[in-house]
Amino acid sequence: MTKHSASNTYDDPPLEWHQLSAEEAALLRQSQPGISIWQVVGLQFLIGLCGTLLLWAVASNVLAVSWAYGAMTCILPNLVFARGVTRRWTAPNAVTFTAGFFLWELVKWALALAMMLAAPRLLSPLNWLGLLLG
Repeated sequence: MTKHSASNTYDDPPLEWHQLSAEEAALLRQSQPGISIWQVVGLQFLIGLCGTLLLWAVASNVLAVSWAYGAMTCILPNLVFARGVTRRWTAPNAVTFTAGFFLWELVKWALALAMMLAAPRLLSPLNWLGLLLG
């Protein structure tokens, strides 16, 4: 393929591809394992817990509690989303999966927003920086 522009000219060899057989596709999937959505939520929990413990040890309790609540504002909606999209009955076909995905994404955003709006009432001494960074 030849591409021309005002500043340079280069030639790329054409891309060659072929359809994978079932065995080749299985080998490709085994060589490149994906990451589970539950591993992502677990990692978020671990980071939130470590940050809370670190702030509790070196800073004030208000900052640590605000960080923990901020982390939970991220973790809980993602946990609900992960549970919703991984349920077996939500994906009999691509259209249903896509609709379910967007529905659970909306639920996740609504829960996160509700938790953020409830923060000033639930945490009387609130550190907004800690909450937003958590």
